[in-house]
Amino acid sequence: MSGSAVRSVQASDAEGKYTLREATVYFADGSNATIRPKKFGASSPATDDFPKAAFDVTNPALRLQSNVNLTPAYVEGSPETGIWARANLGSWKGGVSHADYQWVRDGVDHERETYDYDFSSFDVGSLISFRAVVYASDYLPTAIVSKAVGPIIQPRRPKVLGEGAVGSILRTDFSLAEVAVPSGATAVVKHRWVGPPYAERPGGATYRPTPQDQAHGYSEHYVAAEVTVSSGWDTLRLVTSEWKENIKDSHWSSGFDGDGTTDVLTRDRSGILSLYPTSVQGGWQAPRAIGQGWSEMTSIFKAGDLDRDGKNDVVARDAAGRLILYPGNGQGGWLQQRQIGTGWNVFNTVFSATSTTIDGGHSGIYGRDANGTLWHFASYSGGGLTYGGYPVGTGWNMFNTVFPAGDFNGDGVEDLMGRTPSGLLYSYRLNGDKIDQRQVIGVGWQVMARVGAAGDFNADGHQDVYGIDYSGRMHMYYGNGAGGWRGSSVVGWGWGGFTAVF
Repeated sequence: MSGSAVRSVQASDAEGKYTLREATVYFADGSNATIRPKKFGASSPATDDFPKAAFDVTNPALRLQSNVNLTPAYVEGSPETGIWARANLGSWKGGVSHADYQWVRDGVDHERETYDYDFSSFDVGSLISFRAVVYASDYLPTAIVSKAVGPIIQPRRPKVLGEGAVGSILRTDFSLAEVAVPSGATAVVKHRWVGPPYAERPGGATYRPTPQDQAHGYSEHYVAAEVTVSSGWDTLRLVTSEWKENIKDSHWSSGFDGDGTTDVLTRDRSGILSLYPTSVQGGWQAPRAIGQGWSEMTSIFKAGDLDRDGKNDVVARDAAGRLILYPGNGQGGWLQQRQIGTGWNVFNTVFSATSTTIDGGHSGIYGRDANGTLWHFASYSGGGLTYGGYPVGTGWNMFNTVFPAGDFNGDGVEDLMGRTPSGLLYSYRLNGDKIDQRQVIGVGWQVMARVGAAGDFNADGHQDVYGIDYSGRMHMYYGNGAGGWRGSSVVGWGWGGFTAVF
C-alpha cells in the first residue's frame, strides 16, 4: 500500500523546513490508523520514512523568529501515586498557542502524549519528565525538556478507625501534616466514603455505616474513604484508605441514644437506670434517667443490636434466672420488653457477645458457669437465642471481672478482657469460633472497685477502658488502637454509689 501527501506553498507560509507531521489511513471497514515519525513520539505504528516528505520554503518576506523560553518548563503536581500531573510549559516571549507532548519515565518514552499524566503504582521509584514542542504564531516551533520529578512515592494509606458496625462512627487517621503544602497556600481536605453497593454516601471526615453497607449478596463488602487534599485547582494528594471490612450489626459502643457515640448506663440503690451520654468530640453530656424498678435485676448489660433492628438494646437477668430483652428505640428510650431465656442463674457472669466473629457479625451473649467454662449463645433475628450454648473457653474463673472490650487491638475483631483478683488485666482476641492470643495489658487494677469497657470515650477512633476506684472517681484509660495505652485521666467523681455501671 502506498500514498502521497500534497501541500501547496502559499505566500502566508513562513520560510523554513517543513516536515510531514502525521498521516491517517482509513480502511474499508471504517477503522483507521495514524502514523507518525518516531521523533515526534512513541505512538505505534511509527516510521522513519517521513523525512522523504520534507521540503524547504524560501520566503524572505516572512521569516519566523525563535521563541524564547523565559521560565523553565516543569512537571506540576505532587510526585506521588493518585495525582494527575500536568506539563507546565513555563513562560515564553511569544506565548504558546499549542504544543506536542511526550512523557518520559526513567529516560524511556512513555505512551502518554497529552498535557497530563497519571502517577500510578507502576511509576513508584521512577523519575518522570516530559519533552514538548512549543508552537506560537509568528515563531518557530521550539523543543524543550523539563526537569524530572521523583522518585514517585506511594503515600501511606490511612487507616479507618472505629468499630466496623452499623451506626458506629468511622474516621480516618489521615493527617494534613503528611502532605507537602506549598508555602502560603491553603489546603482543603475532603473525604468521600466508598464501598459496595456503589451508591453515594454522605461526605465528611466521619461516616456511620448503614445496614446497606453489610453483605447482601455482594462478593465484597467494605467501607473506605477517598481522601483528597487540594489547594485551589491543584490536587496535592488523592489516596484511598485501607478497607473496613465485614460491617457488623450495631455495636454496643455506638451508644444507646442513636448518635453513634459511646454511653455509660448506671443503676442506683433505688433502682433508677440513668444514661450518661458522650459527645462526638469526647467527654460527657448531661445525664438523664431512662428507667426505674431495675433493682430486682441481678445482672444488666449492653447487648448491642440483639434483635437486629439497627438499634442497641439492653439485657437483664432477674433473681429467678429469667433473661429479659429491653429493646432500645434508638433515641435513648425503650420498645416493648420480652423474655428471651430461662435458667440463666447457672451462670455467675453474663455479658454481651456483641458483633462477634463466632456469630457471623451478629450479637450474642456469653455466660460463665461455676466451673469457669465460658459459653457463647448466638442470637437470631428478632432477639431470640439459640437453644444450648457453645463452649468457647475454660479457666475463666481466674477472673473476678470479665467484659467485652470492642476492637481494642485494631485487628478488626472483638476482644475480651478479664481482671484477676491480684490486679492483672488480660486481653483475649476472638479468632473464629475460639478465643486465643491472651496477653497481659496492665497490672495494679485491683485498686479499682469496678472495671469495664468505655467505648471510644475521647473520640479518637480507639476503644477505651474505665476504672472506678474505691473513692468513687472514674478513671479513663485511653487505648492506642494497637492493644496498648495512650495515657489516662480522671473523668468523673461520685461513681461509687451505683449498684451497676455498664
